[in-house]
Parts: sequence; structure tokens; C-alpha cells
Amino acid sequence: MRDETPIACSLPSESIEPRLDEWRSVVSSTRHRESTETGVRLHFGRDADVVSIARLAAAEQMCCGFLAFTLTIDADGVVLDVNGPPDARAMIDGLFGVARARGE
Repeated sequence: MRDETPIACSLPSESIEPRLDEWRSVVSSTRHRESTETGVRLHFGRDADVVSIARLAAAEQMCCGFLAFTLTIDADGVVLDVNGPPDARAMIDGLFGVARARGE
């Protein structure tokens, strides 16, 4: 992650709502979400659609260069870490539903 990367999304306005819908669908399939120091960690089961998660994360990183995504696949399942600079924290929490997850 680069500090000089502006916190701005280059996605065309007509594509924003469909992208948000894709993220809502992915986030709804998490087993657990947790806040991390620089973002959020999404835990999925072993049957998670890894290809779709990776495709969406790559597409998001292309329009929001200030975000960093790490995908881990192991015996426990699939984990997606989403990280960004401090100024992006509210956006990360809002997009990935961490505030809702805290009450789960």
C-alpha cells in the first residue's frame, strides 16, 4: 500500500451500485468478520467460491488503489484481509459490514 495513493474510487458512477451488490453478496457468506489494525478480516468456510472472491478483490483494487487485499486458503477455510490507510477506515468498515459483525 502506498501512502501517496489518493483515497478515491475511479469506478464509473453507473458501476458503483452493481459492485456494492457483489460485495454485499460476498460479505453475506462470511462465517465471521473481525476488525484488524488496518482493516478487516473476512472468514469464509472451506466451500467458499475462491475464484469469485479473488476476481472481485482484484477488480476492487483496480479502482481503489489505496486498498490491499490478501487471500489465504488453508485447512480452516478461506480468509480475505482488506487493508487500507487510516483515512479509509470508515469506508472499509462500511463496505465490509464490520460494525454489523460486532453485534453478531
